[in-house]
Amino acid sequence: MPAFELSKDYATAAFRLYSAIGEPPVHITEEEVRKAINNGESSAYSLDIYAAARTIKTLVDSDREDISAAVKAIYFTTSDTTARKDLISITKQYAQRNGLTVQKVFRQLKEARKLFCTFRGITFESRRL
Repeated sequence: MPAFELSKDYATAAFRLYSAIGEPPVHITEEEVRKAINNGESSAYSLDIYAAARTIKTLVDSDREDISAAVKAIYFTTSDTTARKDLISITKQYAQRNGLTVQKVFRQLKEARKLFCTFRGITFESRRL
């Protein structure tokens, strides 16, 4: 049976949200997030943006620009209404253009989602159906 990643949709939506607001500077701080929450902004929204920004920054700082590039190429160019089959098609095209296997790209995206979940403080879990 295939594995089911419980946090996949949430993390994917957060990356899309992060790109939709114009990819704010990745140097956003926890203090800025707390200030936004105290000023009445949605705490979930602010924490999602912070976690997405921190994920991208961490990937770049740790020489994992390959994963950052995959996230940007796939999640940042798709909207919330993008169908699953379109996302798979975009992933296949990205893999082909970069000389990667589709499985490698999916593993990269999973690694980014897992890091996002760590920063967001949510459980990343894969289960067999």
